[in-house]
Amino acid sequence: MNSREFKPWFKPLYRVSEVAELLGVSRAEAYRLTKTVDAIKLGSSIRIPYTEVIKLVEERGQKSNGQKIAR
Repeated sequence: MNSREFKPWFKPLYRVSEVAELLGVSRAEAYRLTKTVDAIKLGSSIRIPYTEVIKLVEERGQKSNGQKIAR
């Protein structure tokens, strides 16, 4: 298999806009959420590691299972 053909099912780092789309929130809310996890700042951009994205997804899932989600 050619390395260009390999498409991993996850990315090691996600952009804030990608996290917003995954969580179904606005970009502004996603930027607020980056303050609650170990995000990485690269120059002027922010990247969120896969493990932190999973934490955010799990937290959102717990909040939607009986609690109101603050917006």
